[in-house]
Amino acid sequence: MGIGNFFKNLFGSAKEVANEASNTTSELAGEAAEKVKDVGEDISEIAGDVVEKAKNAAEDVVEKVKETVTHTGDKAESTAENVAATADDIEEDAADAVDDAADALNEEE
Repeated sequence: MGIGNFFKNLFGSAKEVANEASNTTSELAGEAAEKVKDVGEDISEIAGDVVEKAKNAAEDVVEKVKETVTHTGDKAESTAENVAATADDIEEDAADAVDDAADALNEEE
């Protein structure tokens, strides 16, 4: 019976070790799953912050572009007005020069 008890104890101990290893493995897997969940939440928060910052930056760029376009449009309008005024001045000066030349020719006759 000594050998029977030896094998019974041996295999009984092996079964206990296997159960303990299984329980330890389950605990480790549960801890790992919890850590992965925590890391996933952290990544989600970081991603949300990045998206919010990108959105704010894009809004700032759009606002600056609008301001630039408005400013450029105002400058173009002002420039067009200046060109028109200058053209009117040149036209008047040319008309005066033509009148002066005509008067000069008439006086010579």
